[in-house]
Amino acid sequence: MRRVLHLIDSWGAGGAETVFADLASGLDPARFTSLAAVPRSTGWLHEELVRRGIAPAILPSGGAFDLRHLWRLVGLIRRERADVLQAHTLGTGVYAGAAGLVCRVPVVATFHGFVDLARTDARRAVKLRALRAGVDRVVCVSAALRQALLEESPLDPGQVAVIFNGVDTNRFRPGRNAALRRELGVADDEFLVGAVGNVRPAKGYEVLLDAAVLLRQAGVRCRLVIAGIARGPLFAEMEARHAALGLGDLVRFVGFRDDVDEFYRALDLYLLTSHSEGFSLSTVQALATGLPAVATRCGGPEEIMTDGVDGVLVPAGSPAAIAEAVAALAGDAARRASLGAAARVTAESRFSTRAMLAQYEALYEDLAPAG
Repeated sequence: MRRVLHLIDSWGAGGAETVFADLASGLDPARFTSLAAVPRSTGWLHEELVRRGIAPAILPSGGAFDLRHLWRLVGLIRRERADVLQAHTLGTGVYAGAAGLVCRVPVVATFHGFVDLARTDARRAVKLRALRAGVDRVVCVSAALRQALLEESPLDPGQVAVIFNGVDTNRFRPGRNAALRRELGVADDEFLVGAVGNVRPAKGYEVLLDAAVLLRQAGVRCRLVIAGIARGPLFAEMEARHAALGLGDLVRFVGFRDDVDEFYRALDLYLLTSHSEGFSLSTVQALATGLPAVATRCGGPEEIMTDGVDGVLVPAGSPAAIAEAVAALAGDAARRASLGAAARVTAESRFSTRAMLAQYEALYEDLAPAG
């Protein structure tokens, strides 16, 4: 029985945190015992772990190269008798690598997006060298992210693997949520386009707003809704842009929803307007729900969807291309049905949670052979 200690330095709702919870709660209990440590006892991640029956340890985040934080982590590893450390994000990976060297425990660090490349971090080179020295395997969630990491770091190719994120295809399944459409104030005959993701620069929501203007000008009768944490200076900018464009109820930010599976079932089309995605868990969730999707070529979606088969890919940063693709699908129910059916097959065959877990389990067994 291998004891896997899962580590992360964030606590909100997001793709990395969702994968963290899936890994911590989903490993085969006959072969693994999962232990988890999170930075605080409040927030979505802590609540979600508790809901899944996991009582996480609290390990407050440390600053860059914080020796006290390192020794707290070493103490936790020794108390819990961990056999493998599973870290998420660059910062956590650096600390886990150092602690793994001290405790002689193998370390896996998962990179969830291009943000983990830390291109603007003055200590980036030092962190990447530390990662190479201390981490046994870096897992990237897409081949594009792996390629970028190898080009920009001293990591050896043999250290870096690709494991696609997975989703629960039983939870994310086709269906129709008319009640949620009514809650959102959307008529049955209106075409509802949805996006899922916290408001941050990489999501390209300014492009979505500009595309909405073009859809209105083209006379497409649709509504656009965005689910995700919406606060801070960038959201204020989006609100101001929304008002300046006179979009009114055409586009709505509906905030974070813990019923995101039901949110997808209220939609007619999924839209991803990101400038950059290491993978895009939301796109896979949408495909599993049987939704036709329009996504930008921004790193991750190209490895998820085949253009014209199970979705539509468009250039990143182009409101015109996005509006054209949405308008075409809004007027073609047969094509939407075909794309949606193929999308469900793609999600089930390539991106299930079980497939993801099986690859991590094999990795842990390889790094920590049974004694």
